[in-house]
Amino acid sequence: MSEIVDGVLDGRLAIAALALVVGGFMRGFVGFGSAVLTVPIFALLYDPAWAVGVTSVASVWSTLQLLPTAIRSSERAVVVPIGIGVFIAAPFGVWLLVSIEPELMRVVISTLVVLMVVMLARSEEHTSELQSPDHLVC
Repeated sequence: MSEIVDGVLDGRLAIAALALVVGGFMRGFVGFGSAVLTVPIFALLYDPAWAVGVTSVASVWSTLQLLPTAIRSSERAVVVPIGIGVFIAAPFGVWLLVSIEPELMRVVISTLVVLMVVMLARSEEHTSELQSPDHLVC
């Protein structure tokens, strides 16, 4: 209990709340990505396992709200294999999360987030190049 009180007094809770609000806006505008912002910040402020758990619980309600539309409009040939992979790999990921030292896990999470952002940025560059009218041949 004293850790919670200490977290409020030293400002960690305010920073975590701000990250959660900004992550929520990000999820609202883009439709995903709140965890990309909140997990690294929470992992720096608290324990990485706590960061992943709280972010997962915080996103349950928005995920449940979007689920009916997502099920109707999804391509099952793509979604089902990914879902099976997630159900198989998730226990292994949880085991890694609780087994690896928190300091190392902070570095791993931050590195993965940076790599994913770079991959998304590169993907966007290639997509915009393909859609650019400069590449049209008349």
